[in-house]
Amino acid sequence: MILNVKGKAQSFDFNPKTLIIAGFTGKDSASAKKHLEELRELGVPVPEKIPAFYPVDPSMVTDAQVIEVHTKESSGEAEPVLITSGGKMYIAVGSDHTARDLEMKDIGESKKACVKPVSSDVFELEYVLKNWESLLLRSYVRKDGERILYQDGKASELLPVHDLLEKLREWKGNSNLEESIIFLGTVPLLTGKFVYGDWYRVELIEEKSGTSVSREYTVKS
Repeated sequence: MILNVKGKAQSFDFNPKTLIIAGFTGKDSASAKKHLEELRELGVPVPEKIPAFYPVDPSMVTDAQVIEVHTKESSGEAEPVLITSGGKMYIAVGSDHTARDLEMKDIGESKKACVKPVSSDVFELEYVLKNWESLLLRSYVRKDGERILYQDGKASELLPVHDLLEKLREWKGNSNLEESIIFLGTVPLLTGKFVYGDWYRVELIEEKSGTSVSREYTVKS
């Protein structure tokens, strides 16, 4: 996929060798426990240790505007996405689209069941870190023709990027994360429950300047 660097006339071809979905990455324990409780109430078997990391085939990353899923019970969620390429790091926004019926049995397997839409525009990590406190993370869903604000939080609610990378390296057993794509976690749902829509939009917005990266896509089941 071709990625474009925001604020610069620069693009590069990115072919990830590794895709990892990080889960339960709330910075404070109350936020993380809230997300765990959301899933427990829905009957999802949650991990004993958090944050949790789920490896997925990197071919599941997509910039497609239409995705196909094999269940009527799937939904997306907005996440900042770390991309490492050519010795540099970037932040995109993506949707950890997940088969929720399968998630009731096995979270790891549910992550592998759906492709992961990611924005074609990216921020340089250095820029993002300078403005981390003002980064808004939002998603919208369309259900029965109605567009709903689905998530609305701040990236700063999640573990700092380098702290999460340290935990990831401990879990992975080595420090080589070159040509990787890492979903960094999400914020709570405003609806309190999953919405199985036919369209989603995810956004990462730098509040001070209004600069943003986004991805929207339609779901066919």
